[in-house]
Amino acid sequence: MHTLIITVPAYPGRDLEAFQRRVLEGLALGVLILPEGTLWELAELPEPGRAEVRGAPPSGSGEEPAAGAVPFSGKCAKEKREIHRRLPAYREARGLGSLQALAAQANGPEESSLRAALLGEQLPMAAWRAIGRALDAAGEDA
Repeated sequence: MHTLIITVPAYPGRDLEAFQRRVLEGLALGVLILPEGTLWELAELPEPGRAEVRGAPPSGSGEEPAAGAVPFSGKCAKEKREIHRRLPAYREARGLGSLQALAAQANGPEESSLRAALLGEQLPMAAWRAIGRALDAAGEDA
């Protein structure tokens, strides 16, 4: 199994979490653009166990996320799941650069919020709703 190892130069103020999100998104798309000074190595490692990593639903909820689904919890979980379902479909239909176009809309969501939402990260409900409105305005109702 091939594993990509990335070494990022450390300096104060570097947002490693944002960089990690961009790397994960790039790998998911099959295109990874690294900033100058970033070292990388493709290593051959033995196949690990076939473990799936995902968040666990709150204890006692009785709700088990579907395979490949991003688990959301709380009173707005259904709304977040629906927006999360639509966003990758929008990206898939419109291709690279579509997030920038969505963010450029009047009162559109931040591009960083769109990237975080694609990965199912925790965002304020206001950010999820802004993404939903932007998808509505873009005609993405599927």
